[in-house]
Amino acid sequence: MQITPLEALDIINYLNTENRITAELIFHLQETITQYRLQHFIGTGKKNIRKTYTCPFFENALKGCTISRNSKPIGCLGFNPIEINFSNGGTCKSNILLLNERDAIFHENESEINSQLIKELKLFWDKAPIPLAVFEMLTALEN
Repeated sequence: MQITPLEALDIINYLNTENRITAELIFHLQETITQYRLQHFIGTGKKNIRKTYTCPFFENALKGCTISRNSKPIGCLGFNPIEINFSNGGTCKSNILLLNERDAIFHENESEINSQLIKELKLFWDKAPIPLAVFEMLTALEN
């Protein structure tokens, strides 16, 4: 799942309210980035080839994702099981029509906010895998 700077900021705000931004979290993000080679963008710059990885906020337990529904990226909210009694994300897919409808409503405002975040925080990406986006955003906010 790739997310925008605004979605990364939503996750960070949630993690802040839960006191979850710790050295352990930073290490876990870095470990995930390295393990799945997420720091290597392959593509045209604007359109990157997506890589498969295990989200660092997903726990293989009843709850699954540890990010609040109010702070989850839109793509994660739209990525749902298509089979009953699933045990992992292998049987999930996105409802593209619903995601496109939502995007049509909010695209202009979110695009403007994302452009401002990219400019102010000197980010090199418009969308990035969740661990990389959160790590890069945390780093940019520290500086």
